[in-house]
Amino acid sequence: MLNRKNNSKSARSVLLEDFNDLDIYIEDTAVESKKIYRELLKRVFEGKYRLEDVFPIGSCSKVIKEWERHKQIDDKRKKIFIIDGDFILLNNDLLDKINSAFHQNLTGLYVLPRYCIENFLIDKEPLLDVAHDEDPTDDIEKIDYNINFEEWVNHNENLLIDLFITYSIIIKNDIGEKTIKFKVSNLEDIVNPGVVCKDMIKLRLDYLKSKILEKKPSLDLDSEIDLRKKHIENLDYKLLKIVSGKDYLFPLIKRRINNKNRFIPESISLKIRLAKTCSVDDLLDIEKHIM
Repeated sequence: MLNRKNNSKSARSVLLEDFNDLDIYIEDTAVESKKIYRELLKRVFEGKYRLEDVFPIGSCSKVIKEWERHKQIDDKRKKIFIIDGDFILLNNDLLDKINSAFHQNLTGLYVLPRYCIENFLIDKEPLLDVAHDEDPTDDIEKIDYNINFEEWVNHNENLLIDLFITYSIIIKNDIGEKTIKFKVSNLEDIVNPGVVCKDMIKLRLDYLKSKILEKKPSLDLDSEIDLRKKHIENLDYKLLKIVSGKDYLFPLIKRRINNKNRFIPESISLKIRLAKTCSVDDLLDIEKHIM
């Protein structure tokens, strides 16, 4: 039953052959995610491929299974299967998720270089532009000063990266504790909305580390943490790549803007507007992965 459902989802691309030069399959089935992908990728492929729709399949494992199935089919269609960077970016375990028969040729499978598609929307200039459009009085310089995007990044970066490194260890070792489902609002500074509280993060980390060692007492936790820190040490804008945009960064930056500027659209509207102007530089290498 599962395979039939996945096959029917990917088969929908046949209906759009006259509108798409390139078939793109994604994880996220949320309505707004489909539109975000379409807006971003139409900009990436502008002048190269017509792209009127993308095709949500479901989880990472479902997308990979469909990619593996299509690797054995020559239907003459150009296509690409996109999975979230998720904790793959920290655990470096993509091959663990793929049938060994396909390890030598990953063409057609693209791992987002950020945690999820919403991470691309956390972009200073487009955020300021939207806030400016919504504010009836302040000029963009005043809004920029109020929001202080750089301060927001600096305050959150080390705390949230430490948390997501610990989350990645939990996922890798199947510890069974909440990771991104643990709401970021539980960690927020109550006197400074939009940034996390150092003390709350410490409490959360202490709890999670105790649970990891309770379940895996022989695990060298410090070494696991250091390994991941070394793996990402040369990344720029680490916060915007490693931490979930959908579940953590987007709620935080939205509250930051609301608190500092008091004018911000509803989440879906905001996301679509940002997708039309945010940077797509980190997606430009996707073309070389087309199958």
